[in-house]
Amino acid sequence: MLTAYFSDLGIVDNFILLIPIILTFSLYNSAIKTKNDYLFYFILDGLMALSPILYFIKLTLAVQYLRGI
Repeated sequence: MLTAYFSDLGIVDNFILLIPIILTFSLYNSAIKTKNDYLFYFILDGLMALSPILYFIKLTLAVQYLRGI
């Protein structure tokens, strides 16, 4: 059931969803070694908002392309 949902998405959509996961995974070692609040509040929490922002940019560009702008 879950794979059917993700198979309906395009390659770009899946890549947009994977970007924050890859960035969070790359920050894992530094996140467990530091007690820096800025890392947790701004970077790791900000990555949660990255997918919707990238998806919005993708949709905006798609609409502009379809309109011929």
